Amino acid sequence: GSICTGHGNSTIEMYQRLLMLLMESGVPQQAAEIQLGMSIQVMIHLSRKDGMRRIQSIYYVKRDCEKTLHQKIVEYNYDRGLYEWTY
Repeated sequence: GSICTGHGNSTIEMYQRLLMLLMESGVPQQAAEIQLGMSIQVMIHLSRKDGMRRIQSIYYVKRDCEKTLHQKIVEYNYDRGLYEWTY
């Protein structure tokens, strides 16, 4: 296992950035999607508001048949001041 850091405005945007990087390096889109879907299990998005960092959302990534699924596990609701679990 390993862990890495990337920069994006959401977990979905970060996944799309990784996909584009693979495609720009010459990997066909279908192969890039398969590799990312099989190699990433969880994506965590951190945000900063009022000088405080917190986990904004956590997504589960799963390769299922012909597509990659992104299942939201939890997301912080700033209006309510609490985490909303969906998984």
